[in-house]
Amino acid sequence: MPTAVKTRNRKRKLSFEQELGRNVGNQRRELGLTQMDLATNVGCSVQMITKVEQGTVSASVPMLRDIASALGKELRDLLPDSLT
Repeated sequence: MPTAVKTRNRKRKLSFEQELGRNVGNQRRELGLTQMDLATNVGCSVQMITKVEQGTVSASVPMLRDIASALGKELRDLLPDSLT
């Protein structure tokens, strides 16, 4: 008789980059900006903004400062809550 496999609904812990990217995306959307708008204001490619928001790249501190500035925020406002 087969046994039922129970799966738990656990939230997968996000990496630092994923949490940071989620924060960047949320702030961008709150301002009504597209990824292209943000990329233009930061001076980088839209692909870079996409990768930052997806958490698939570790952006440099200067890049993160530029992103925060373009969003009218301090860098600390974009950091995951676990670090602030």
